[in-house]
Amino acid sequence: MIARPSRRRLRERLRTDGRAARTVRPRRGVTLVELLVSVAILGILGTAAVRLFVSQSQFVDQQVKQRSARTVSRVSLNLMLQELRDVEASGGVLAADRHSLSVRVPYALGMTCGTDGGRTVVSLLPVDSALFASAAFAGYAYRLGSAGYTYVDAAAALPVVASGLCTANGITTLARGALLQLTPPIPPPFHVGTPLFAFQRIDYAFLPSVLVPGRLALWRAVQGGPREEVAVPFDSSSAFRFFSAGDDSSRAAPPADLSTVRGVELEFIGASERARPGRTTPELSRQRSAVFFLNRPEP
Repeated sequence: MIARPSRRRLRERLRTDGRAARTVRPRRGVTLVELLVSVAILGILGTAAVRLFVSQSQFVDQQVKQRSARTVSRVSLNLMLQELRDVEASGGVLAADRHSLSVRVPYALGMTCGTDGGRTVVSLLPVDSALFASAAFAGYAYRLGSAGYTYVDAAAALPVVASGLCTANGITTLARGALLQLTPPIPPPFHVGTPLFAFQRIDYAFLPSVLVPGRLALWRAVQGGPREEVAVPFDSSSAFRFFSAGDDSSRAAPPADLSTVRGVELEFIGASERARPGRTTPELSRQRSAVFFLNRPEP
């Protein structure tokens, strides 16, 4: 037999279920307008973030390409400044124009000890061993009295292990110095102790690049050796300018008498290999420096 709930209990249960039904309310959803506003806000924020990322990426790319262009110019400047400072003014420049330069660069100084077997024996002052070993002897230049230097091209230099000629004439070869025999010899009359220097010929030129086809490169060649690309690429407006004796301004064209050239202005405009996205021209870096020949007679 199943017991039936009393009427009192039924009334209490109904009241409890009614309160529970009134307490539980349905959750409110998202309207279409709210959804569209949220999507619009997210779109605006996303667009701003993408633009910021693209802007930063372009800025970094620009800096990288500008640094590359500066490196091209500075590497070339540092090399040429070091070599051109030692050029002797009266005969150091062999050929010159806006896009090429040929010079005699001294690399060892010394003095004569005399003549032995048809050769001039010279004692050289100590010089950097790496520079001396890598230099390509192209000739020598000597100076008699107050006259300018006389250059002897296509000469030959033979090392001498020991020579009593220098000692007999009161000339001591210092440690890390060197003894050489030069041919052809210095013609008489000349005296013991005549100053001279050995030089190498170096040619510079702006020519089409092999490493970066279609662009301009600075080439360097030491007489007797291969031509090498020093740096690439350069803008086509890169050039050499020239200082002449008695003129404080550099000129685009060298003087007719190259013995009056006293310095060179290096106008190097390095370029990046590629242009930035959205541009057709590469980044440029203009570097200009003047170098004056230190090996020149005082006025």
